[in-house]
Amino acid sequence: MVIKNLASHRKRNEMTALIYSLSLGFLIFLSISCRMQISFGSHEELKKKGCSFLVTANEYEELNIPVLEEVLKANAHIIDEFSWVSDSIQNYKGSHIHDVHVDDMGNHMIFFQNVHGI
Repeated sequence: MVIKNLASHRKRNEMTALIYSLSLGFLIFLSISCRMQISFGSHEELKKKGCSFLVTANEYEELNIPVLEEVLKANAHIIDEFSWVSDSIQNYKGSHIHDVHVDDMGNHMIFFQNVHGI
């Protein structure tokens, strides 16, 4: 009876198997696409900052640079290189610089910039 049932519904069973496999393939594709998009987004954020480990401090006095450099040198086997970047020049007291911008000749486009020392 089972063989007779399978034989009589062969076309319908093939269609069901096809729809099932297409649905499963789509779900796998969607899962991989989401994972890749999340991974790509996090890599883009890291590329914007230029590193995978970033230490910031609000005030120079808060950051003990000699101690931090010793920690970085002690872990040289896992750290390729490191550098220091200053705060934006607009934030220094007495710099008398309020903003830095780049614009075109007609002043149609203005891009505000941050100037840092490296």
